[in-house]
Amino acid sequence: MQRKSIYISASIILIMTLAFGLKAIIPALVIIWLLHQIIFSDHIWYNTNEDYTYEFSDVNAKSITIEKGTFSFESSNQPTTYLIEVFSKSTLTGKFLDPYVKISCKDKQIQHYFERSVNGKRFLNITSLVESFGSYEITIEQNYCSISNSAVLYTFNNSNINLDCIMVIAPHADDAEIAAFGLYSNTNSHIVTVTAGEVEPYTFKHFSSNSKIASRLKGLVRSWDSLTVPVWGNQPFSNSIQLGYFCKQLPAMEKSPLIPVLSQTSEVTDTRVFRQFNAFKLSSDNSGHPTWVNLVQDFVELINQIKPTTIITPHEQLDSHPDHKAATSALREALSKSNHHPDHLLLYTNHLSTTDMHPFGPAHTSVSLPPSLEVTKIESVFSFPLNEEDQLAKAVSLEMMHDLRRPQKLKQKIRSVLQSIFIDRKTSNYGHDPFFRKSVRSNELFFIESINDDA
Repeated sequence: MQRKSIYISASIILIMTLAFGLKAIIPALVIIWLLHQIIFSDHIWYNTNEDYTYEFSDVNAKSITIEKGTFSFESSNQPTTYLIEVFSKSTLTGKFLDPYVKISCKDKQIQHYFERSVNGKRFLNITSLVESFGSYEITIEQNYCSISNSAVLYTFNNSNINLDCIMVIAPHADDAEIAAFGLYSNTNSHIVTVTAGEVEPYTFKHFSSNSKIASRLKGLVRSWDSLTVPVWGNQPFSNSIQLGYFCKQLPAMEKSPLIPVLSQTSEVTDTRVFRQFNAFKLSSDNSGHPTWVNLVQDFVELINQIKPTTIITPHEQLDSHPDHKAATSALREALSKSNHHPDHLLLYTNHLSTTDMHPFGPAHTSVSLPPSLEVTKIESVFSFPLNEEDQLAKAVSLEMMHDLRRPQKLKQKIRSVLQSIFIDRKTSNYGHDPFFRKSVRSNELFFIESINDDA
């Protein structure tokens, strides 16, 4: 995408200079800037001509034929996730407007969006269209793209996922809501937030011009968010805990497990500063030392006391945020030391290395597998449908999170206006932060990993 933008920009400058002389350079630069904001500003760091590549170990795959946009299948009588692998290719219009398909069944309809200039294997998620055992006829209407007649229906059996007691690992306040608010608000769940999220104090500069004070205040507010917003998600206050470690410092803690790693921005040296609202007590409260050893021990105590049947945590390979990778690494170390083992991990991805645009398209559309251009080995997939009420409640939960209400930069405002006018890409009504668009969807998607008894 960036290389294409450079070629087009150079061509515009050359053509306008040859046609109108040097005086055309400034208008040419204005045109290039507008085109960049409207068309070439998407953060897609991969070749859209390549296939998404996944390798599943626990799935039933069946070849199907989509004739005149329609195919039929028999659903399972057990909880199941259904994905369709298709070859999708954008039309010429789909290189400028967002290509998508409307997928209908009986009186239900979902929309799935692709990246612009899509040209490869992609996955459609039809799980939320299937409510019970029976025969289903699925109709797919293509917009600014075409999909292949030959496809593969992947059926993932989710009947063995035990949702009786869930523990959600959130590296930062709002990660649990972005990834799993719909699921955790419909189950008995405990939300464990690892860091206070005190960095980037400029977002709190209106409270104090002293950056250290603003950082500490931001950490306290986000700690409060991490404990109170789950109440909106039907969880008692006592089911949430803030561990109070410091944002963007988890990898440094892992590198030197016994050495305290302090906050980068607040001068806070003690995790108890950001744990002060907790109803849940841990043995590391006695010292407040921000060390990897203490973090792992915190997880061990929480696993042994809560006894979760399933733990939700970031996917170390697909989620690119260093804190997210480290949080799951600490969890795995804790599982090797704990007396209790859950049945499964459900892995989520809030920050992809391939793009920060996925899921593509507007709020309330569907979520399927994220871009993965190298072979990604996955055991199984779990898609949790969200009804309209769940989606609205999730949007409100994000609006409660202070860090998702930070001021929008002028460049982003201009880009939003231009894209709204020229390519009909609207900003979410719920907020300008991209997560209001990306995470308020008709389903939540997780990768399943079974936990062995000898973990």
